Amino acid sequence: VAKRIALAYVGTVVPDRSPFNDDPAFSRAGNMFQENFLAAMKESGLPPSLILSQRPLRAFPRAPILWVSAGQTELPNNLSVNLLPFINLPILRPLIVGLAVVAHLIRWSWQQRKAACKVVYTYNLSEPPSLFTLIGTRLIRAKLVASLNDIYIPGALVPRTLSRRLDFWLQKKIIPRLDGLVVVNKRII
Repeated sequence: VAKRIALAYVGTVVPDRSPFNDDPAFSRAGNMFQENFLAAMKESGLPPSLILSQRPLRAFPRAPILWVSAGQTELPNNLSVNLLPFINLPILRPLIVGLAVVAHLIRWSWQQRKAACKVVYTYNLSEPPSLFTLIGTRLIRAKLVASLNDIYIPGALVPRTLSRRLDFWLQKKIIPRLDGLVVVNKRII
């Protein structure tokens, strides 16, 4: 008898339509990667029972939206996406989204309590913040696998701001603690 695996997905996937793709923060390439990954998991017989995401928006006031409510949407492959709420300000957004990730993972774990194995797959380590995904995964005793497509080195492709340096430092600390990696390039590690 095969073990029953429960899969949760944490990322930034949304339908490629308005209002989700209206803001320049929307990455068509990143979104397509995530949609194709989720479709492949579904087709292979391991559809995620939880998909957590957030609406891609530049921070207020660059985007005129200050509060984003929780909600649900559906991807073209009939997978339901839970949209996380947040206040669209630089410090508050990652904190609120991160806490929502932890809360959703705890609830999901309870719903999947009969699963022999729980796996949380995260699209990247920046959005939602990987520290919260790691904390949530450890609290529910699940395995954490990350897709490492982009690691931005402050001062190279992104500005050398305090938040970018903190994000890079956190990623370096978290990568060795992951249970699995899907890496597009060996140099990322």
